[in-house]
Amino acid sequence: MTSAMTGGMTPRLLAVGDAAVTVEFGSTIAPALVALVAALEQAVLAAQAQGDLPGVLETVPTFRSLTVLYDPLVTRRAELDPRLLALLGQGPPVQAAVPRRWPALRCRAESAAAQPYAPWPAAADSRGRTAAKR
Repeated sequence: MTSAMTGGMTPRLLAVGDAAVTVEFGSTIAPALVALVAALEQAVLAAQAQGDLPGVLETVPTFRSLTVLYDPLVTRRAELDPRLLALLGQGPPVQAAVPRRWPALRCRAESAAAQPYAPWPAAADSRGRTAAKR
């Protein structure tokens, strides 16, 4: 494994009980880490489909790590760790997702019908009309 495969970062392998291991790429949330996690997950799933990772049951991706759940009766962590490290950089390159921006909803002052949202009913005048009906 070279640092170019992991974007210059050295992943950490962390035990999660006796039936899972987490491959942690960093401590922040960044698009580059999300892409590394996605590439490793695709490589693990491809190897699992080919039968190269016996005992691997499931993967759980996060923004900065991938947790691999395995059956300890079928494989041991000492066997799984080198296989996971070997898979780093073997997955197809995954582009970091482009962040999406959502426009904020606004009331337009120039619209006569637009009223700011209020969680309580509008006050009525002496004839029972609200401000929107006047």
